[in-house]
Amino acid sequence: MDFEQYLKKNYLSVREFSRLYGLDYYTLVRVKNGTITRNRSIQKVFNTLGIENKRSKRVDTDMSFFTQESICIQHERRGDIYCYNECQLNEIEAYLMKHQIPYYVRSLGDCWGVKYDRKG
Repeated sequence: MDFEQYLKKNYLSVREFSRLYGLDYYTLVRVKNGTITRNRSIQKVFNTLGIENKRSKRVDTDMSFFTQESICIQHERRGDIYCYNECQLNEIEAYLMKHQIPYYVRSLGDCWGVKYDRKG
């Protein structure tokens, strides 16, 4: 069952679910509207409750890597980004520095992992 079905079955609003499990309300609203989240806390709760988090709506595959990731950064307070080439890494670092978002980068062998936290 998906998130919306779970809420209806259990007579919960997104806000109540958010408070019950201590999860980010705004991310849950986007999930209810059909987006996928990389938020590990939400994924863990969903796995425990048997809630599927699959994209049912069409995705614009022409959207650039940078555009996709900048949207995620705007909506998710903290997260991980995986860059598979130096150009992607440079774009993400420039965006994070421009918006004064703390981050760090580590090499993961075949890619770079960028961890950021907007702190509120």
